[in-house]
Amino acid sequence: MSCDYFIQTELVIEFIESNRALSITKTNRMVNRGYISHIPDNDSDDDYETQEKKFNKELEKIINENTYKKMLYENDRWVKSSYEKRYLHP
Repeated sequence: MSCDYFIQTELVIEFIESNRALSITKTNRMVNRGYISHIPDNDSDDDYETQEKKFNKELEKIINENTYKKMLYENDRWVKSSYEKRYLHP
């Protein structure tokens, strides 16, 4: 079944090893399908090009709302104690 977009989430751990090399580990990856159920200002009289522009504008809005980075550990400290409980002592 087709969809309008995919949402991918994962935990990315970046750290510097004792030999000063940067290491990256990715885990807990999930990919979910997304659907655009409503396009604002949608008009049945719009031509294909206008419909495509409105669709792409709505898609870009959804992508921007769902794209971010969250720091869990920084400067040798957990940013929040809840992160430490969740990831260090599951």
